[in-house]
Amino acid sequence: MPVLVREEEVVEWVIEWKVQTKEGEGTTVETLLLDRFPDCFKYFTLTCAYSEPLTLYNERKRWINLWLEQTEKAEVRDTEALCSDREAAVVPTRHYKPSSITVSVCGLSGEAMQREATPNVEKWTCMKSEYSFDRKININLLSFVFSIKFEKIGVVEMVEALEHMTDYFFLQQSHCDVQFCFPNDEEPISGHGKILSSRSSVFAAMFQHKMQESKTGKVFIQDTERDTFYQLLHYIYSGRTWTSLTEGTAQKLLLAADKYNVTQLAKECTSYLISNIQWDGAVDLMIWANLYSIDQVNKKRLSRVSPNMENRFALWTPRRDW
Repeated sequence: MPVLVREEEVVEWVIEWKVQTKEGEGTTVETLLLDRFPDCFKYFTLTCAYSEPLTLYNERKRWINLWLEQTEKAEVRDTEALCSDREAAVVPTRHYKPSSITVSVCGLSGEAMQREATPNVEKWTCMKSEYSFDRKININLLSFVFSIKFEKIGVVEMVEALEHMTDYFFLQQSHCDVQFCFPNDEEPISGHGKILSSRSSVFAAMFQHKMQESKTGKVFIQDTERDTFYQLLHYIYSGRTWTSLTEGTAQKLLLAADKYNVTQLAKECTSYLISNIQWDGAVDLMIWANLYSIDQVNKKRLSRVSPNMENRFALWTPRRDW
């Protein structure tokens, strides 16, 4: 019978399985997969071995052995793989593994399943095998509800995965569909429209179907230096800049981040400028912030270096109202 799979939370999945038993004893096997990630398909094989029902006075009993095996490739036995028609992928060890599995039999309270680890297969077994049912329950149609909880990926593993993605897609310029061109025949930089759109509302608007950039796949950058734009894109892919910030790069990146609405990068550049400000450069920094109409919040944070500094420079520093 069909297996129903639903996601309760990011780290918990519920599998509902109904088994129509045959006369006497028997075994039923179902194989399914949970395609939790684009490149992480976990196959699970459910096995139910049951005995012939036994009636003692008003009590009915049945011995049921349940186990669940997790493999990297489907081992389809007497049924087809369910829930997805995609092929199995090689699953890196950094992806999630179940931390606990419980099973409820015919509405009874859940039982924790025991884990048995082997090199290629993880097996979870229900230690309870003898079940008693009242006469209201149809023991010829067994129902099982599995609750599978997964371990959360660690910070180190997340960083490693992000580095691999940045290296493959951005540094190696693989499978790009957008090209950014610069004046003076400088080398173009390629990217991925969907990735950039997910991190920047400006890029999202730029790559709409009706926009020229979406039709040609080329974007001409006129007002941002190539090195600064490269740092901006690297941050979008990896969450960090290609090189360490300096006062000069932080100022340029802050303007670029503000222009393309990469808010977190703008915050990091602002924090860097504030934390590394020197008294002999405070005047120049405030003039720069005022000249380029940096966001009011950022200017107030910068002005904390000296009381009323912003008011003093507002009297003679050129302003742009754009």
